[in-house]
Amino acid sequence: MPKNRIPIETVALGLLLAAAPAWGAQVEGPRPAPAATPERPTPAAEARSASLSLDDVRGANVVLREDAATSVGALHDFVLDRETGALTRAELLVGGSGRVVPVQRLTWDAAAGRWVLAMTRAELERAPIFDLALLEAESPHGKPVPADTSAELPTTRRLVLASELAALRLRAKDLPVGTTNEVVLHAATPAVAFLRVTPERVQEDAPGTRLPTSLVIPWGACELRDATVPPSASAPALRVELKLRVERSEVLRAPAPSDAEGHRVRDAAYRAALYEHFGLEAPAYDERATATLPS
Repeated sequence: MPKNRIPIETVALGLLLAAAPAWGAQVEGPRPAPAATPERPTPAAEARSASLSLDDVRGANVVLREDAATSVGALHDFVLDRETGALTRAELLVGGSGRVVPVQRLTWDAAAGRWVLAMTRAELERAPIFDLALLEAESPHGKPVPADTSAELPTTRRLVLASELAALRLRAKDLPVGTTNEVVLHAATPAVAFLRVTPERVQEDAPGTRLPTSLVIPWGACELRDATVPPSASAPALRVELKLRVERSEVLRAPAPSDAEGHRVRDAAYRAALYEHFGLEAPAYDERATATLPS
């Protein structure tokens, strides 16, 4: 063997050692393909997911964002600004008593069918006891009336409970229309978006008139008024009624829900048709959905 020749076995061993990972180094396998970026929901899909029936979400469990494994109570009702339809506060039943929380702190978890509250347990324990009269009597500067101040609900008030909208008589400019049977919320705003109504017959209907089985009416077409029913011992001090700004015949010609889910107003084209029929502009919270419609 020549003096300067390196044995082939020594060369092979050196190549193997150079390719081997250092001690303690993590051996990398084949790199996985990058995960596909999830598609962002379309504006119309976001709007559909935000339509909630009040009946479906009242009584739902409430969990804290910091502790989603434990229920802290249940959602009992919302406080409604009758002029705007905005939901301003929520009443939670916590430990047998009602507590007032800002509605903006609540997020609806559709997958789990529950509300998620962005408050700590300590903040929730300090939340005021729910008293609609005290909320109504807030000072002009927005500071709540002290808890030891007695306040009675006025006969005419700005705030009502969302549950008070259920089973209300709805009257057009000229004649009765029917009775509400469902309140549809836009949870992301949050506000009352639509009312579902069961039509009723009136003497003025022409013979053979066929009534739709259901009507959906935008909140913007309604006006919540104090009813003329005087208070009594068996009735609350405030009685409210819904009045439409159009005549009954126009209401009955409104676009009807196209399927079983229609009364939930989950279809952007259907909502746009409703707004157009009642001569309304789409509310700010629904502009994203209607803007995607073809012209």
